[in-house]
Amino acid sequence: MKIYIIIMVVFIVSCRKEQSTNYYANLKNNTTHQIVIKPYSGGQIVNSNVINLSPSQSFQIANGFDRGLNGNTGFSSKYFVVCDSIRITFDNLYTLTHYIHTPNTLNNKYYLYSSSRNIFNASNYAYNQKVLSKYQVENTYNFEFKEQDYLVAKP
Repeated sequence: MKIYIIIMVVFIVSCRKEQSTNYYANLKNNTTHQIVIKPYSGGQIVNSNVINLSPSQSFQIANGFDRGLNGNTGFSSKYFVVCDSIRITFDNLYTLTHYIHTPNTLNNKYYLYSSSRNIFNASNYAYNQKVLSKYQVENTYNFEFKEQDYLVAKP
């Protein structure tokens, strides 16, 4: 009987709550234009990940968690995981390409990864951390399309 009590005490003492970080990432259309976001992989559109945003509309592109309490470490999004570039089209007229890696041939209007407006670069998202408890934090990333993005895409 003593052995069971000792095992039970050791088990209870060794159990502790694991720390975790919940993360959410959102896109918001702060323009007066309809936006279509088309992820490309190897030159092909990933149709299941196409996003349509009306003016003032938001869309969540990531919702997950990581082990441990993390700061601004970025997020994983199913919409961007397999693509090498994204084309943002405004009003079905003007296109602006966002690249992860600089290709040999560039489209006419584009943002490289180093641009402060590139959608792939997590440091271009407004970041906020909320402490929920001593074991859990919530990181939120928000990317806003601005009228300036439309003007860059427009000839």
